[in-house]
Amino acid sequence: MTAVPAQETAPRALSPITLAIDCSTSVLALALVGRGDGASAATTLASSAEEVGRQHAALLTVHLTDLFARAGVRRDAVGRVHVGIGPGSYTGVRVAVAAAKGLSRAWGVEVFGVYSLLAQAGDALAVGAEAVVTRDARRGNVYAQPCVRLADEHGAAPHRIVALAPPVKVPLDMVAERFAGLRVVSASRPDAAVLAVSSDMRAPEPLYL
Repeated sequence: MTAVPAQETAPRALSPITLAIDCSTSVLALALVGRGDGASAATTLASSAEEVGRQHAALLTVHLTDLFARAGVRRDAVGRVHVGIGPGSYTGVRVAVAAAKGLSRAWGVEVFGVYSLLAQAGDALAVGAEAVVTRDARRGNVYAQPCVRLADEHGAAPHRIVALAPPVKVPLDMVAERFAGLRVVSASRPDAAVLAVSSDMRAPEPLYL
């Protein structure tokens, strides 16, 4: 990982910048997304999604340092924090939420929760398409959430993934019946930038199903 130099790079003219964190899977996903002066299209300044197993707590600070260094922005450029609240790994979600709350207090910015499954829709959804995103919940169950992909109003990436209903835990063999008429897609590697641009925000508290 690249360490942040003592004299950090001057921030780009992007305000506000949102930091997004998700640890609901074995992947540690981070993103810094901002909007440029004179233009409101979202821009991903830096992002990462690395397999860390159960080492989220040990590696989060290191990965954040690298993220800010690659984005070329200072920490005080962040205007708010979005965090994946699950469903997913019990420990991972708690780590992400605790870190997000701590950073929001330290930086004096707002923190919001976003459903983690929205960041896992991947490229399986075309713009305007609706589907159910599923992830293994063990013992023959899956976490499932219906959602739709909407293009940014200015045509920029990342696209917005919007929840059509809250996530649920259901038996795998009941998914098709529970969500009749919707295509079922398996969750992919989390993209934290999706959380950063989400307007489907809620209290930053872990969601356990």
